[in-house]
Amino acid sequence: MDTKSYVMEEAAKLFYENGIKAVRMDDIAVHCSMSKRTIYELFESRERLLESCTEMMMGKLGKMYQEIASKAQNVLEEFWLVFSASFDKPKIGRLLSELDKLYPALAKRVSEKHYYDTLDLNHTKLRVGVNEGLILPELDLNYFAVTFTNHIFGLPAAEKYVPSDPRKAIIIYLRGMATDKGREFIDKQLLKIE
Repeated sequence: MDTKSYVMEEAAKLFYENGIKAVRMDDIAVHCSMSKRTIYELFESRERLLESCTEMMMGKLGKMYQEIASKAQNVLEEFWLVFSASFDKPKIGRLLSELDKLYPALAKRVSEKHYYDTLDLNHTKLRVGVNEGLILPELDLNYFAVTFTNHIFGLPAAEKYVPSDPRKAIIIYLRGMATDKGREFIDKQLLKIE
């Protein structure tokens, strides 16, 4: 691992464990056993280091979700598994919320990129679901990709407006877009693991 990647890995751990506000560049330098000047030579500012760390963490999260999704029997189960896994990562949400307060422009860039990447992926997956005969072909897939992505991104931030177990909401949503074959799969496979 090169020095830049090492600093990103270690700084990301510190930000994740302690929060962004609590971690200073001095803390990162001491933790990495190098001078603060070396870190500034690699990353011209704290904001640039935060951006690199956040992008790296989001990339790792994306890979983790791909690995989880690869175990699914079909696209409905894939949506379910990825959505369920997202609720097991509360510190990432806290970290992004803190980033939004401290560096709103950076948070917006990172969030928008992640949102649009997820939107494109969801649109592709919905088409796969139609081809699998699990999602209704007459649906406006653009609309459902947007609403589904908004649903995923919005639930953690709107906890007081959703059921105590947000997984129930996603089951209802998936059943609403599913064909008879898809609802049969949901009822046999997904409802039993609730």
